[in-house]
Amino acid sequence: MENRSSQLTHRSVGSEGSKCEIPRWYFFTPSFSQGTVPELQRLFMADACHLNFGKYTLYSCYGISANANMFPVGFAIIFGNENLLGWKAFWQFVTKIHPCINETDVTIVTDQDKGLETAIKEEVSNAVNFHCSYHRLQNIIKMCGAKSGT
Repeated sequence: MENRSSQLTHRSVGSEGSKCEIPRWYFFTPSFSQGTVPELQRLFMADACHLNFGKYTLYSCYGISANANMFPVGFAIIFGNENLLGWKAFWQFVTKIHPCINETDVTIVTDQDKGLETAIKEEVSNAVNFHCSYHRLQNIIKMCGAKSGT
């Protein structure tokens, strides 16, 4: 894979020379983001969600512009559920394209997914991981048995 932000990469499964390829993953970032990401605020958000086709998961990272708007940083569509290996591959891609994300003054806000948390510790080790307050509240309600709003 070349170090070009507009590059779209994929890996396929199946027998060599077969006409039918099943993509396992895609990593992508807007081509204009390489010049913009270093100028964003030092706060990024990352999360993943299931897609409505196949058994794919969309991994995403957004930054915050000077006008407090979300800015696309990097994305991946990976076959299977959200997991440590998917997050590690995602952060390897994002930090290769945007090395400024792996700096000590960067905060990455996430839910409390264990794979995501571990991948950040291993692949974006200089950045600080902070948990989203909404997800923290939901976990407190779940673990303590409190009702919402009490």
